[in-house]
Amino acid sequence: MPLFKAQPAVASLDKTSFPNLKTIYYYFSADALN
Repeated sequence: MPLFKAQPAVASLDKTSFPNLKTIYYYFSADALN
């Protein structure tokens, strides 16, 4: 479940910098492909 895995990453985006959005996006995409 890509969404389930993406949730924690989005939550930690709050306390980190904006460029992490790119990492989260790729993480989500890779998960969706698998």
